[in-house]
Amino acid sequence: GLVCTMAANNETGVISDLDGIEAALAGSPALWMVDGVQALGKLPLRLAERRIDYAPFSGHKLYAPKGIGMLYVRAGAPFTPLLAGGGQEGALRSGTENMSGIAALGAVLAALEDGNTFRD
Repeated sequence: GLVCTMAANNETGVISDLDGIEAALAGSPALWMVDGVQALGKLPLRLAERRIDYAPFSGHKLYAPKGIGMLYVRAGAPFTPLLAGGGQEGALRSGTENMSGIAALGAVLAALEDGNTFRD
Protein backbone atom coordinates (compact mmCIF):
# COMPACT_ATOMS: atom_id res chain seq x y z
CA GLY A 1 0.00 0.00 0.00
CA LEU A 2 0.82 3.66 -0.20
CA VAL A 3 0.34 6.19 2.61
CA CYS A 4 0.01 9.79 1.37
CA THR A 5 0.40 12.75 3.71
CA MET A 6 1.07 16.47 3.42
CA ALA A 7 4.03 18.01 5.20
CA ALA A 8 2.10 21.27 5.51
CA ASN A 9 -1.41 22.23 4.44
CA ASN A 10 -1.66 25.53 2.58
CA GLU A 11 -5.34 26.07 3.46
CA THR A 12 -5.50 25.10 7.13
CA GLY A 13 -1.92 25.81 8.18
CA VAL A 14 -1.63 22.36 9.76
CA ILE A 15 1.94 21.07 9.88
CA SER A 16 2.09 17.28 9.96
CA ASP A 17 4.00 15.44 12.65
CA LEU A 18 6.27 13.59 10.24
CA ASP A 19 8.23 11.96 13.07
CA GLY A 20 4.97 10.65 14.54
CA ILE A 21 3.75 9.38 11.18
CA GLU A 22 7.09 7.70 10.59
CA ALA A 23 6.84 6.00 14.00
CA ALA A 24 3.30 4.83 13.20
CA LEU A 25 4.56 3.32 9.94
CA ALA A 26 7.46 1.49 11.62
CA GLY A 27 7.35 -2.16 10.66
CA SER A 28 4.77 -1.53 7.94
CA PRO A 29 5.58 -2.51 4.36
CA ALA A 30 3.60 0.50 3.11
CA LEU A 31 5.36 3.07 0.98
CA TRP A 32 5.12 6.68 2.18
CA MET A 33 4.59 9.72 -0.04
CA VAL A 34 4.85 13.15 1.60
CA ASP A 35 3.52 16.12 -0.38
CA GLY A 36 6.29 18.63 0.21
CA VAL A 37 5.00 21.38 -2.08
CA GLN A 38 4.12 23.79 0.74
CA ALA A 39 7.07 22.83 2.96
CA LEU A 40 10.17 23.15 0.79
CA GLY A 41 12.27 26.02 2.07
CA LYS A 42 10.03 26.55 5.07
CA LEU A 43 10.23 23.33 7.12
CA PRO A 44 13.11 20.91 7.74
CA LEU A 45 11.97 17.80 5.86
CA ARG A 46 15.19 15.81 6.49
CA LEU A 47 14.52 13.44 3.60
CA ALA A 48 17.84 11.64 4.00
CA GLU A 49 17.06 10.87 7.65
CA ARG A 50 13.44 9.78 7.34
CA ARG A 51 11.98 6.77 5.56
CA ILE A 52 9.97 8.97 3.19
CA ASP A 53 9.81 7.11 -0.12
CA TYR A 54 8.49 9.88 -2.37
CA ALA A 55 8.18 13.65 -2.04
CA PRO A 56 6.96 15.92 -4.84
CA PHE A 57 7.84 19.62 -4.92
CA SER A 58 6.71 22.54 -7.07
CA GLY A 59 9.18 25.25 -8.01
CA HIS A 60 6.69 28.10 -8.28
CA LYS A 61 6.12 27.99 -4.52
CA LEU A 62 9.69 29.26 -4.16
CA TYR A 63 9.65 31.80 -7.00
CA ALA A 64 10.86 29.51 -9.78
CA PRO A 65 8.66 29.61 -12.91
CA LYS A 66 5.38 27.73 -13.04
CA GLY A 67 5.65 24.34 -14.69
CA ILE A 68 8.84 23.14 -13.01
CA GLY A 69 8.96 20.70 -10.14
CA MET A 70 10.81 17.69 -8.90
CA LEU A 71 10.12 14.34 -7.35
CA TYR A 72 12.32 12.92 -4.60
CA VAL A 73 12.47 9.11 -4.78
CA ARG A 74 14.28 7.35 -1.95
CA ALA A 75 17.00 4.96 -3.11
CA GLY A 76 15.44 1.51 -3.37
CA ALA A 77 11.85 2.76 -3.56
CA PRO A 78 10.03 1.33 -6.58
CA PHE A 79 9.45 3.79 -9.39
CA THR A 80 8.01 3.15 -12.84
CA PRO A 81 7.77 6.08 -15.28
CA LEU A 82 4.28 7.04 -16.40
CA LEU A 83 5.41 7.51 -20.00
CA ALA A 84 7.89 5.21 -21.73
CA GLY A 85 10.47 6.35 -24.24
CA GLY A 86 13.23 8.87 -24.41
CA GLY A 87 16.43 8.80 -22.47
CA GLN A 88 16.07 11.91 -20.35
CA GLU A 89 16.86 11.73 -16.67
CA GLY A 90 18.23 8.22 -16.82
CA ALA A 91 15.28 6.99 -18.94
CA LEU A 92 12.84 8.04 -16.21
CA ARG A 93 10.95 10.48 -18.44
CA SER A 94 10.50 11.29 -22.08
CA GLY A 95 10.15 14.68 -23.71
CA THR A 96 12.11 17.87 -23.95
CA GLU A 97 13.43 19.26 -20.70
CA ASN A 98 12.36 22.71 -19.51
CA MET A 99 15.92 24.04 -19.32
CA SER A 100 15.07 27.55 -18.11
CA GLY A 101 12.79 26.10 -15.43
CA ILE A 102 15.44 23.59 -14.39
CA ALA A 103 18.05 26.36 -14.12
CA ALA A 104 15.68 28.53 -12.08
CA LEU A 105 14.78 25.69 -9.74
CA GLY A 106 18.48 24.89 -9.40
CA ALA A 107 19.11 28.50 -8.35
CA VAL A 108 16.33 28.27 -5.76
CA LEU A 109 17.74 25.02 -4.36
CA ALA A 110 21.23 26.53 -4.24
CA ALA A 111 19.81 29.47 -2.28
CA LEU A 112 18.22 27.01 0.16
CA GLU A 113 21.56 25.26 0.60
CA ASP A 114 23.11 28.66 1.35
CA GLY A 115 20.67 29.11 4.21
CA ASN A 116 17.87 31.15 2.65
CA THR A 117 14.53 29.88 3.93
CA PHE A 118 12.05 31.94 1.88
CA ARG A 119 9.87 32.41 4.94
CA ASP A 120 7.22 35.09 4.70
